[in-house]
Amino acid sequence: MRIRKHQPHQFKKIFFILPGLLVVGGIYYLTSTLLLAGAVECYTQYGPCPTNYVTDLEWIKNHSLLTPLPENQVSTSLKKYIEVKNVNLYRRLPKTLVVSVELRKPLGTLGPDVLGAQAISDEEGLILGESQNQTLPFLYSTVKPQAGEKISSDQIKALQRLSQVSLLTQSPVSGRLDGQDLTIYLSNEQKVVLNLVHSPSNWYATLQVILERSKIHSKIQKVIDLRFTDPIITF
Repeated sequence: MRIRKHQPHQFKKIFFILPGLLVVGGIYYLTSTLLLAGAVECYTQYGPCPTNYVTDLEWIKNHSLLTPLPENQVSTSLKKYIEVKNVNLYRRLPKTLVVSVELRKPLGTLGPDVLGAQAISDEEGLILGESQNQTLPFLYSTVKPQAGEKISSDQIKALQRLSQVSLLTQSPVSGRLDGQDLTIYLSNEQKVVLNLVHSPSNWYATLQVILERSKIHSKIQKVIDLRFTDPIITF
């Protein structure tokens, strides 16, 4: 029966490795303790975050900047606010954690009446709440949608068309859907008719030219029908 003897060089390896591990562990402990988020900054695309966002982020102070950032937890915390679309976290060493919040952009409003409170829809058709902002494009709806609801795809398309047309006039625009036909009211005396599916692809450029010519000739069209290849204009 053989008895194996420990070789001296094995003890030497352990002697050299153990202090190295202790040093590495000590450095990690010190840096993870020192590199904590002493400050949390929150911004949206429009500037500093509202106070309620900042209050909800207090819990991430002193989070280690060496460990993975709690993006899922922060996103869940802030997405309880319906207007919050996306949340991202960034480190700004040595002591700052930056929270970047993307807010949903209003596309237009809907409701049974152009006056009073209206439902605000974002670009994806999500209702964000109510507003009395009369500068946004307005789409007539028999029922005012509630916050958190999603409007139909046709209503989204209609608001997109209204938003485009609003760039061609200084006055707020409104519209009404009748099936696939959208009537856009530029004023009490002037309206534009489109079809959400079958209007020519160049309808916007055509409308722009027509409106510019009307300014030059000081002659306002009552109806501009853009549902066909050749627009039909009524004075």
